[in-house]
Amino acid sequence: MNSEKINIIRSIEQMDAELFEMLLNIGKTYQYVRKSIFVNKFDSVFKELVDEGDTVLNSYPGMCKSKDCGNRFCSGYRFVGNVSKKYFELIFIEKRNEVDDIFHCSSLELDNGEENTGERIDIEFPTEEQEYFILNTDFQEKKKVYIVAMEELNQYNDTAMPFDVLSTWVNRYSGFFDSLSNVSILLNTFDSFKSIYIRLRFLAYSYKRNLEAKLAYEQYLLLDIENEKSILRWLVDHEKLGAEFHQFDVFNISKNGNDEIDGLKKGEINIAVENFRNCINFHFAFQEHIHEMKNKYYVEYDNPNDLPYYIDDVRIISDEESEFNRSLRLQLLKGGVEF
Repeated sequence: MNSEKINIIRSIEQMDAELFEMLLNIGKTYQYVRKSIFVNKFDSVFKELVDEGDTVLNSYPGMCKSKDCGNRFCSGYRFVGNVSKKYFELIFIEKRNEVDDIFHCSSLELDNGEENTGERIDIEFPTEEQEYFILNTDFQEKKKVYIVAMEELNQYNDTAMPFDVLSTWVNRYSGFFDSLSNVSILLNTFDSFKSIYIRLRFLAYSYKRNLEAKLAYEQYLLLDIENEKSILRWLVDHEKLGAEFHQFDVFNISKNGNDEIDGLKKGEINIAVENFRNCINFHFAFQEHIHEMKNKYYVEYDNPNDLPYYIDDVRIISDEESEFNRSLRLQLLKGGVEF
């Protein structure tokens, strides 16, 4: 281990903010923020720990094992208060035998097993404090696209967006949406775009199922609602479509005095409803019965060939079990119910 890193670790163990500041390079950013902001954060953390009665931090080496982090497999340390047992974890990025960067880590796996600790302290910084977002050209270019994309939608706060405009917007920004997959770098800056894009993409997709939804809804109107077996058969026949249309639940859908659908909104954005009435009518009909029937005919999953497994004492549901829990058809079959 290089001497610079050793000294930085010791300054943290001693909760010595002045020494910590002296050891960091004034020309670098740490966790995307300027040195002064980074040191001030640790100064406040050290004061918090001292107030808890801590006199020193014990350090335990480990490695980042996150599957969603660009710093995976980087080495780091868990720093634990000797009294409070509060802790935080840091990884150290080294280049040319120097500490090039320091990051907070929430997925550190210790070399010698887990130590009993108390409350985790998060070392986080607001986006506006992050030097990365000021200096990074790629981020700035993405932000320009983001602003234009959202401005295009904002004009439909007072008038309904036609389907051809919606479809064109989804196609135009599909590549941009895919480019935002690295959320660990982009943080929440583009969350509003990603959220609305997912919903509008769903609408563009659902329109392709318009005829199928129309026929399914027309079948529903001919059903004898008092005949439970006919309801079960209809639900099973259209179970896949019903599951795919569950996203209509997140939209604001309005009806007129005749109980006809006359409005479709997501947030402040109005969307022309004409192309989606069949889909929405089917969705409402499906939702009116599916939960009642699934509750009534619920069967516990107990496949002896699909043994459960655990990660950190959390039971992980298999794909087979998940499919069973979602499916009315599979539960009816297992329960021996005719439909």
